[in-house]
Amino acid sequence: MAPGKKLGSRGLLVATAFAVLACGGKSGSSDDDSSDGAGGSSTSSGGSGDAGGGPGAGGSGGTNASGGAGGTDPSSTSSAGGSGGAGGSGGTNASAGTGGTEAAGGSGTTSTTGAAGAGGTDPVPPPELVEGCQETCDAEVAAGCPSGPTASSCADGCDLTTRVPACADELAELFDCVGDNDTTSCSNEGEVVFDECVTEQFEAYACVIQEAPDPELEDPCEDYCNAAVDTMCANDAGDLAGCVLYCQSIGTTFPSCRADWEAVLECGDGAEFECNASGDAEPVGCGAESLFFFACICESDPTLCD
Repeated sequence: MAPGKKLGSRGLLVATAFAVLACGGKSGSSDDDSSDGAGGSSTSSGGSGDAGGGPGAGGSGGTNASGGAGGTDPSSTSSAGGSGGAGGSGGTNASAGTGGTEAAGGSGTTSTTGAAGAGGTDPVPPPELVEGCQETCDAEVAAGCPSGPTASSCADGCDLTTRVPACADELAELFDCVGDNDTTSCSNEGEVVFDECVTEQFEAYACVIQEAPDPELEDPCEDYCNAAVDTMCANDAGDLAGCVLYCQSIGTTFPSCRADWEAVLECGDGAEFECNASGDAEPVGCGAESLFFFACICESDPTLCD
């Protein structure tokens, strides 16, 4: 198994150098009146409930952010302590908020712990972005540039770029521009250039490259991809940058599968690599880890495994 291949007739998610991944954010503020902490926008974490007069519930997390923790209730004067506030719901791509902690009563026993909030989900590509990306791919392939994408690799690249929520606006502007004027030329490096949309193209690609990679996966991905590229398989040889970008993208584009992907990277660390029947490099002895990862991707989006 190699990073960047789509399951099914075309193999799991081929990434191009520009077609690739998590934003950090500030935490929401606490509530002074024991109400819910405010949920963060986009990438912010939900605020924690206040530990004042009542057990405030944790705020819901924003995209890629955890829900806030529930507050405690230390104000009870009865024999039983107050209950902990419920944890906030996790935002898209996020873990659930933790439940509130137990609080001691004025003269008696401790309270119960608040329930944890629900977790988030993997990003779902907006239909309008998917359609726009497909139309842009048609123009790129038709340009016939030496380093331009194939229909298959470009379509698989769309599977990644449209799953980066932080770049939705930039991608929409590019696709709209190309829809109005799709004239192209080839750069000195053989890449496709949209003549009337150069600014939009640069900003969209720059956003994806900046926002997509998960920095915590940088070192294991570099080790994995160096080994994969050195194996010189047909679909991996020479594309170190594309491999690393895709490898680091899993934490953003399929956060629910991040743990399974880390297991593949850990297994591949120090393992020998070989070319499989599809021309992809894969670590020897990591079949079980790869199958769990594939199963997770397919469960998240069955269309990728048709």
